[in-house]
Amino acid sequence: MADITLQNFINPEEIEAESLRIIDSEIPKPRPFEGQKWEIVRRMIHTTADFELMNLTRFHEDAVVNGVRALRNKAKIVTDTEMAKRGIPVRRMDSRVFRTLFDE
Repeated sequence: MADITLQNFINPEEIEAESLRIIDSEIPKPRPFEGQKWEIVRRMIHTTADFELMNLTRFHEDAVVNGVRALRNKAKIVTDTEMAKRGIPVRRMDSRVFRTLFDE
């Protein structure tokens, strides 16, 4: 049996980087969001492919600080989709903390 060779294989990190580059090019500076807020909205756009989120998203002034604090304190993340679960690489989060409704 002949070996199968993958051609033009692009690893997931390269796909993600290209997607984020495209988002950055489509929403030029100055952007409505900066810093961590931009990183969050950018990720939301990447996940949904919905650029309208730029106009729909609002942040409470303490949202990012409190969200990061909650994650560092191992808050549970509840989602009804496997895609959301798969969207957070294990290398970025303790897998014991991240569960879906399906896991319960």
